[in-house]
Amino acid sequence: MSDVEVTDHELIDHLGKMSRDHFAMKFTAGIIRPIHKTVSFRKLHAINMDTFNRAIIDSIILHPFISSVDELANAYNNGLHSLVNKHAPLCTKIIVLRPSFPWYSN
Repeated sequence: MSDVEVTDHELIDHLGKMSRDHFAMKFTAGIIRPIHKTVSFRKLHAINMDTFNRAIIDSIILHPFISSVDELANAYNNGLHSLVNKHAPLCTKIIVLRPSFPWYSN
């Protein structure tokens, strides 16, 4: 808040007495705009583990016909990546980052 002005309008009650407990306040308040952020995530807890295990057993990961260690590592990484993409696809969501306020605490 800034530019605070307190004004006494000398209000009078029903008995004709001047009230000293009501004042007008004028001020400028800054607005904090929320920040929007896009996040990506996977719902790993929602994977059907029986189906996922079956897919791993049937994939090339456990049945490679590759002689090179590098090719085997690439097949493993690519195979697992495609299985995770199939069973827990990447989701995106826009969230609002709200600032913390000093008066709002546990």
